Amino acid sequence: MSVNVSIYHISGRVSRFNQADEAIAQDWLTKLQPNRLFEDPLLVVGDGRSISMFRSRNISRIDLVTTPPNQLQMVERVQHSHMLAAPPLGTLADQRVHVRYDLADGDNLYIAYDNLEQRPPAERYTAIHQHLQLPVVEVQHPDGGVVLINPAHILRVVIQAHGIELPHGAWRANER
Repeated sequence: MSVNVSIYHISGRVSRFNQADEAIAQDWLTKLQPNRLFEDPLLVVGDGRSISMFRSRNISRIDLVTTPPNQLQMVERVQHSHMLAAPPLGTLADQRVHVRYDLADGDNLYIAYDNLEQRPPAERYTAIHQHLQLPVVEVQHPDGGVVLINPAHILRVVIQAHGIELPHGAWRANER
């Protein structure tokens, strides 16, 4: 197994790394604590010849993609949320809840939540709101892995679903 790591900065830059040694990859993936990832002041990545240090508060997201796909234990936790490679087209006939996260780096992430369609419409908003209160938002990557999103850099959330209801106090208006 190898792991490709993409670190997305709020400036719009992306730093990419790879770990092809399975034992080393397994070791640091085992030690990875997603809930603390964006709380620690620095994220340090290196290979013995160079070290890159990132201010965690300036990271909007981290993609961890394995070859072969889905070799991360974290994938089991996020099996009901999938990042889509492209925005959903047409109608929402599949009954899934689609969410667009607009990030501070300018990226838009399109997520399909499979486990929310059975909930009453009012609970869908509440569930996503609670999801954003976590220290990290984890979703499946379309290429087999996990996307770790820093909720501090989610500027806007757009929820699309059948039967969605506005929460109390929301402004009723059409987007132009």
